[in-house]
Amino acid sequence: MKVTLDVTGSLFDRIDMEVAYTAFYANFYLPHTMNMEIYGCHIIQEEYPLFKTKPFVIAELGSTMMQEGIFIIGKTNLTITGVQSGSLSVSLYHPDKNELLRDHRKKIIHLHRNWSSTTNEHRGAEYVLGGTLEWPRGQQELILYATGQATMEFDTEDCITGSEYVMNPEKYTYKLENEWLS
Repeated sequence: MKVTLDVTGSLFDRIDMEVAYTAFYANFYLPHTMNMEIYGCHIIQEEYPLFKTKPFVIAELGSTMMQEGIFIIGKTNLTITGVQSGSLSVSLYHPDKNELLRDHRKKIIHLHRNWSSTTNEHRGAEYVLGGTLEWPRGQQELILYATGQATMEFDTEDCITGSEYVMNPEKYTYKLENEWLS
């Protein structure tokens, strides 16, 4: 069953994308609405003092999964509206190896892009996404500032508990040969 989860503002702090694989088109200008496909989101359900929000309640998933935390092993569509500005930093991966690309001095090659706001509007909430970027393929840090709503849409059949992921990460981690991003 498809579920749409509101992750606006501080709710987004409960989404961990450290092992996620992200695909989006990094245009010259940021669109007002940013759509991304993500594989490997972890919805953190534990209570931490730094969280300003309560755990999510997704009735379709049952109490055990809701208590443990949720790992989405399928595709998640993330939509952020009211995008004002942002930045992208990518440490490139070698095209033939699963390691970071280095220059002749053995320094990691980084790409950076900044999208500044051209208006005087409030920058909005901060959304930070880590993990692997699909193109250019590399370790990313995408930061977006937006004044609108942020939502995640995913299928509950693609959800497992956090402990299931920890017990067998190789089984559930995105593999480059997968074609869902094309």
